[in-house]
Parts: sequence; structure tokens; C-alpha cells
Amino acid sequence: MSSQAPQLQVPTVTYVPSSDFQTYRETAAAALQQSSVTLQAQQAELKRLSSQVAQLTAEVGTLKGIVAEMRVATTRPAPKKATPKPPLASPQGSAPLALSPTQKE
Repeated sequence: MSSQAPQLQVPTVTYVPSSDFQTYRETAAAALQQSSVTLQAQQAELKRLSSQVAQLTAEVGTLKGIVAEMRVATTRPAPKKATPKPPLASPQGSAPLALSPTQKE
């Protein structure tokens, strides 16, 4: 078994002209500025949407309360109607009137 020492690779350094580097810096700065503007717009949109969700949540809560009240109102039994009681006496104050045989038919 022969072991060979790994060969180290020395990175090569490449120099670029300062004008190329300046162009790269300007491009990177413009991209960073655009990203910042986009992020601010997204944050504003997120805040607006968050407010809308909070408002809709409150409205849904209100509607749930109304629905619950309506359910309670529809599940209550209807009040019983009072049944009329038969008269205790005839209009003249005597015993109840009896029907004659001709009136029964």
C-alpha cells in the first residue's frame, strides 16, 4: 500500500478592473434598493390584510351571536292558547240549556 499525500490546490486570485467592480456594486445596490421597496410594499399590504381579517372576524362573531339568538327563538315552544271553558249557567242564571230532540239532529 502506498499512500500519496493529497495535493493541495492553491486558489487562483483573479483581479477585475475597478470599473467592473464599480458596475457590480451599483447593480447590487440597485437590486438591494428594489428589494427594500418591495419589502415595504409587502409589509403595508400585510398590515392592510391583517386589519381586514380582524374586521371580518368581528363581523363573523356578531353574526354567530345573531344566529344563536335566532336558534333559541325558534326552539322555544309556542305559547299555549287558552281553551275556552264551558259556561257554568245559562244566560238567565238557571241550569245549562238542554237541546230538544229536534235540535240534536
